[in-house]
Amino acid sequence: MRGEPGELLAGRYEVTERVAEGGMGMVLRCHDGLLDREVAVKLILPKMINAQSALGRFHREAQLMARLGHPHIVQIFDLETHDDILFVVMEYLPGPDLGDLLARSQGGLSPHEAVRYTKSVASALEALHGLPNPIVHRDLKPANLVLDAAGNVKICDFGIAVAPGSAQERFTQIGANAIGTPAYMSPEQVRVEDVGPLSDIFSLGSVLYALLAGGPPFGIGDPAKAAILNEDPEPIETYQPKTPPDLAGLITVMLAKDPLARPYALEVHRRLGLLLDGPSSEATVPPGADFDFPSLREAERLLEDGRLGEAYALFKRIAKGTSGAERIAAEFGRTRAKLTMGKDGEAGLKWARTFAEAKRTLGEGHPLVERIKRFGAERSP
Repeated sequence: MRGEPGELLAGRYEVTERVAEGGMGMVLRCHDGLLDREVAVKLILPKMINAQSALGRFHREAQLMARLGHPHIVQIFDLETHDDILFVVMEYLPGPDLGDLLARSQGGLSPHEAVRYTKSVASALEALHGLPNPIVHRDLKPANLVLDAAGNVKICDFGIAVAPGSAQERFTQIGANAIGTPAYMSPEQVRVEDVGPLSDIFSLGSVLYALLAGGPPFGIGDPAKAAILNEDPEPIETYQPKTPPDLAGLITVMLAKDPLARPYALEVHRRLGLLLDGPSSEATVPPGADFDFPSLREAERLLEDGRLGEAYALFKRIAKGTSGAERIAAEFGRTRAKLTMGKDGEAGLKWARTFAEAKRTLGEGHPLVERIKRFGAERSP
């Protein structure tokens, strides 16, 4: 298989254009003769056929993408072979990608455009990070965020994605070198540490910064790695004076060196929605705003029934296995259980820690933050 125009793959996909080629594979634009539609075909190069690690990575990437169904994640259609060469068939995205838009922008996009694209990506991350075994993309950058024909942005290239804590092995093995694109790596990636969903938040913050400023916050290439670990970026207003203060503040927390100081994707999506659509947006009412999380109902019932030890233990277990508003609600449940047990001192310390985490993770004004704040005020001397 040479990937030349006119070549027919698996008796169905006619090559019309070679879109890209890298060290491991190539991407072709093809016409699906059976369904009469344009598709993209990603295949592994013949020289990599005997590299089992490459084949395994390619196959796992296809399996991973097939599990995902989201309007801002590229859709996979099929996994096929031609002359013993494995290839994946997915939706064709005509582009451009956000890297192309950035190159044409001569200094960055408008805040409205940057927020609109980033909000869509945050929505996709919310879905990826909310899976039972959260998926961390690990290579979010403008070039991997591609527009479809309608102008909607989609996350592409899950080749180095990872699902921490799952039984499935990583899609790439971590060795001595950091994995990802240096300009958009998180500090955890630079240090070659295990990464979680909050690593993607740092990378998305770098993308948002780049869309506004015209370039990534810490420079490019290997020199960016030292800056990511040791330096703070220039205030975004230096490059884009029209950046709203709330947006500048969001970028700052997304680029926090400490992962635990960054907001989760759910909160990023909510705050970008407020910036884009204003207070009347549905984004002002995030999922779980009424705090009726199904996972917490049993613990709440135990608390109401006075089975305080059981309630506390269940809230604790839920908090360890969740994130975002659901985790904060579980921690708040632990606080209330402690107070009901008569352990006022421990409850006070727990409330303070939970309130601080809620403000940092969910942001001022979030309904759950306000509820925790009122709870403390009602019980203060």
